[in-house]
Amino acid sequence: MALKDKFRIDELVKKGSTAVRRDTKGQILVNKIDGKEVRPESNKKEDSFGTKPIKKSKPISPKLKEELNEQEIPIKLEQESYGGETSADLVKPKYNEDELKKAIDVKVDELIKKRKLDKKDYILKSRYDSLQKKYEEAQDEIRQLNLDISTLESEIESLKSQLDLALEELDSAKLQQSAAENEAAQTNQRYSDLLGDFSTAIIKGTKEGIERVSLAAQVRGLQAQKYTLKELLEAQKGIVESLQAAEAAEEAQQEETAILRSLSGPPNSYKQEGDYAWKIPENNIKDQDQLDKGRTFYFRSNRKSCGWANGNDLELYNFNDEKEVSYSFSISAGAGDHDDPWIGFSKMTGTIPARSGSTPGKVSITATKVRKVDKPKGRRKKFNDKITLTIDGTKFDMLGRFYRKLRSGGKGN
Repeated sequence: MALKDKFRIDELVKKGSTAVRRDTKGQILVNKIDGKEVRPESNKKEDSFGTKPIKKSKPISPKLKEELNEQEIPIKLEQESYGGETSADLVKPKYNEDELKKAIDVKVDELIKKRKLDKKDYILKSRYDSLQKKYEEAQDEIRQLNLDISTLESEIESLKSQLDLALEELDSAKLQQSAAENEAAQTNQRYSDLLGDFSTAIIKGTKEGIERVSLAAQVRGLQAQKYTLKELLEAQKGIVESLQAAEAAEEAQQEETAILRSLSGPPNSYKQEGDYAWKIPENNIKDQDQLDKGRTFYFRSNRKSCGWANGNDLELYNFNDEKEVSYSFSISAGAGDHDDPWIGFSKMTGTIPARSGSTPGKVSITATKVRKVDKPKGRRKKFNDKITLTIDGTKFDMLGRFYRKLRSGGKGN
């Protein structure tokens, strides 16, 4: 423990509390020069030898050498602790403990431990590598899903535009039909009026002929009326033919719209672009979750079993009634670090017949697993293949996933 006044401590050790200089108020005096404490000079004047008589020594013989020149200091009864020397059974205080406490530095700096350094958060590298790998796989899957979402959104927008166009054409056809019906009603009314006028004219002409006794005049009148009636009949025939043509056009438009909307099934099990489409048969779908994740074909290989989650059949459609079109498949290895694609089809190229009436052209093909995937090593591996189907220039993107539980020993590997 350190004390602030090093000079005062030296005096306390040697002389006791009587060596400390004090003022009239009892405060300790300290000499300072330029703001710094210096060793005080003793103001006690020593008498020369022989000027004063030597006092008689104490009756009790001293035990220590330092006790020869000590002065008697009265004992304070209220004092609880003592410092100094012991003579016999009596403890004698050598200094004023209250003043000594003022000079003690009670701050124990030596016992205060150093502050610990703040450690940063850490994690095992093996666990970090595992989580990093899962994070990267999740990022790849998120990117693929974002691509799928973008593709689906573009398809939705395309279908919406086609639907809006079809609805506009349907509205236009309905307006034309309404106009034709109004015109036909007006023509029928005029025809009825003309027939009434024609009947009146015949009666009137007959009366006039009878009155004039002029058969020639009646013949001319009848010929004129006949010619007029013939023209009216021709006009009515044209109107009827126009209405029939409008109804036929509307029926053809409705038939075309019904054909374009003929595809149906669970979500993500089919896709249509214009006059061409593909579809997975509904009776093959057993795992809808794989289709919702954008995996058109999913093959799983376990130790004792393997198979396709939603079958491996694929149907291709042609809604064009004018020509037969060709198709082809292009496959590339995607995520999974495998070198070559693992999936193929029974016919990589071929043709789709044209639509016949309301029956679209259709071709059925089968997806197959063309090779084993031994590399890279490891369990629970996923290998994705990107599939591009092209029908007469129209492209469809699909995804095939192969899940391998064991590198060797699995039934499907």
